[in-house]
Amino acid sequence: MTTPKPIRKSETKRFQDVCQKIREALNLEHLEREYRSAPKSGGSIAMTTIFEYGWRLLIHIRPCFWDAAYEKQVRYLIHEHIHVALHAYHQASDRIVSDWICPHDKSQVEELNHTGAEIAVDHLTEVFYRLLRDRL
Repeated sequence: MTTPKPIRKSETKRFQDVCQKIREALNLEHLEREYRSAPKSGGSIAMTTIFEYGWRLLIHIRPCFWDAAYEKQVRYLIHEHIHVALHAYHQASDRIVSDWICPHDKSQVEELNHTGAEIAVDHLTEVFYRLLRDRL
């Protein structure tokens, strides 16, 4: 088992600066926010938690995030912040699945919602990356 490399102060400062610029661009600066280190397991490099009710920014960062090139890190962060900005869409689709869809259809509808959201967020990630890259 390998020990994760320590995160340098300069990386932490740059991370905070990038996140602040992204939050400002997406009008998320007013939210309660938290960025957490996540365990190694799992397929994603970063992920967002969308709460059933309310609106908070909670992004989990896995150790492999810090090994990615700077441009990739920025894209991952933009991607996760867009999920937060689209919280109402995520909450509504989750509520529809839990309250309106019959049990035997839930997994198909969840997959459709997840895939659709990821395609839309991936598209918006590129749009916002192009708009923000000169500021980052």
